[in-house]
Amino acid sequence: PNYTGYNNGYYLALNDTLSKGLTFGQITSVKIEGNDTNYADANSNLLNAGGHVWQQDGPTNVPDNAGEYTGGQSFSIKFGQTATNGTTYDITDTKFKDIFVIGKKITVRYTATLNKDAVINGNGNPNKVNLTYSRNPNGVEHGDSDNVEVKTYTGNLKLHKVDAKGNNLKDAQFEIRSSETGNALKVSGSNGNYVIDADQTNKNTNTNTALVVPEGGILTINGLNGTYYFKETHSPLGATALPSFTATVNVLDKDDAQDSSKKAGTQTVKLDKQDANKLVVVDSHTADGKATSDADIKVTNVHNFTEMPKTGATWLCIYAAMAVLCGGGAF
Repeated sequence: PNYTGYNNGYYLALNDTLSKGLTFGQITSVKIEGNDTNYADANSNLLNAGGHVWQQDGPTNVPDNAGEYTGGQSFSIKFGQTATNGTTYDITDTKFKDIFVIGKKITVRYTATLNKDAVINGNGNPNKVNLTYSRNPNGVEHGDSDNVEVKTYTGNLKLHKVDAKGNNLKDAQFEIRSSETGNALKVSGSNGNYVIDADQTNKNTNTNTALVVPEGGILTINGLNGTYYFKETHSPLGATALPSFTATVNVLDKDDAQDSSKKAGTQTVKLDKQDANKLVVVDSHTADGKATSDADIKVTNVHNFTEMPKTGATWLCIYAAMAVLCGGGAF
């Protein structure tokens, strides 16, 4: 901050507004350049002389007339509370002389997570911030800086569940993990439309990890951006050969300078590793180039090994065994 000439005090607050698809978590760090203290919580934030380095107001619900921010949350951080539980804020107060030094940068860090209302692809999930500050050295008027806006983008993966003849299957169940050896991720949703829970800790009482395929065979998992491991845990056909695969969802967070068709929010889905029996493939296309569904990945269930792809691991083993038998019979 720069409060040179403000002998009657200086008010400073940071205001943050999150759109509906983002949920505020908590302030994790407030650092002032040149000061090793991290004023991150009520204990470190409270001064011996009384007052707080900063105080949080909110979050509160955004009004209904706030455009793309309608349904979101807003909060403020007011700096320099001069007395504990007081209502006066002045970073020039003598108790802050070694904290809010002129010209030193203040860095605030907080957590926020994507929720079930997050915009998938497209325009993203905006978040804006501005400052309220004293603007008259001889008065008490406050001014607001222009908003600075950033957007958080996320994607999804659509899975098409079929039998060996290509018929849609319902009631298959899957789990999603951040890695093959990781724990199944907690999910929320129903009717084939799910979102990855932002909180995967024990504090989250939701224990559901099952992704259930609905009528029509299309399962949608939202809130993805990265590489994930998918494992089928239940087949509606009673099959024991349950496929698994690894896929990457990549969502652009800015326009591609080299390709004007690749806008921020555009996603690609890549099948990194299919199962050994080749029951998982990129969704097939017809002769005219159109996909057979709007899914990214197609997963097949079979009644028995005779319906498995002949190039998969099971049939390769059968071929190998037959070759050994035939070779033995030749002697």
